[in-house]
Formats: sequence, C-alpha cells, structure tokens
Amino acid sequence: EAIFKGAYSSLGELGSGILPGGWWYSSETQGNLPYDPEKAKELLAEAGYNESNPLSVRIAYASNLTERAAAAEIIYNELTSVGVNVTLAGSEQAIVTDQLNNTNDYELFLTNYGNLFEPGSCLKQKLDSTANVIGGSGYFRYGGTEFGDQIDAELAEALA
Repeated sequence: EAIFKGAYSSLGELGSGILPGGWWYSSETQGNLPYDPEKAKELLAEAGYNESNPLSVRIAYASNLTERAAAAEIIYNELTSVGVNVTLAGSEQAIVTDQLNNTNDYELFLTNYGNLFEPGSCLKQKLDSTANVIGGSGYFRYGGTEFGDQIDAELAEALA
C-alpha cells in the first residue's frame, strides 16, 4: 500500500498479488497480506536472522524511472525497519536489464510485467528456470531448487 500511495500517487487499483486484479487470469481470492513489521521480525528470527546474523539483500532497479526509484526507497525503509541490511543498486534501465539477464548479483529487483493481457509468457520469463526468451532466462533464478522444480511443474500445467 505504501508503494501504491507513495510511488504511484494512488493511481490505478491497489493489487493483492503478483498480477493485477480484474483480469481473466487473476485470482480474486488472493487478498492482501497485512502490513505487520513485528510478524516480519518474528519470521526473520525463526529463519535464523538476527542482529549478529542479519539478512542482506541487494535491490536492482531503474533509477531513471521515478516510480521505481520511489518504490525502491519505500522498500528500503520497510526492510531496514525490521532489521534487513539493504543495498540499493539503482542504474539506468539498460544496465538493470543486463544485470537481470547476465548476473546473479541481486536478491530483489523492480520491474514490470510488460504485456499484461497475456501473463503466461511474462510469468514464464520471470519464474521458469529453463526459460530462454529475450530478456528472460528465469529472472528469479530458482533453477535447480525444489521450489524451482515446483514452479516449473505448475507453469507447465497452467500453460498447457
């Protein structure tokens, strides 16, 4: 909600998942997760992160795009408030795209979904560890993991 209001001036519709609502491919039952910094701290502690062993993330984003720069600052503030060490790595869009395609030098990145009318190809590009599409090859780098195998199987089923 902070990104929706702060980076996008509340223009549009607040989303409740990774895809916008109101389309044939979105689930109207997703619901929003509550903003709960104390629960976030609890989950980080359960995962073994604390002041002496903090979670560290690098966020890649296109600093030349006003909304993404604003969103990156909001995410930075929210993550650091629960004890996550965050490095903001803003660059021109072309540099960020090159990083997404050719390095594993980030944990988070801010991007858009492109063609929202056909989410299958976009989600395949972002999630499928075997994707070989222009600008893709599985941005989320889940290949070779149990989670990645599950995503690949579910995408194959959904896109069949």
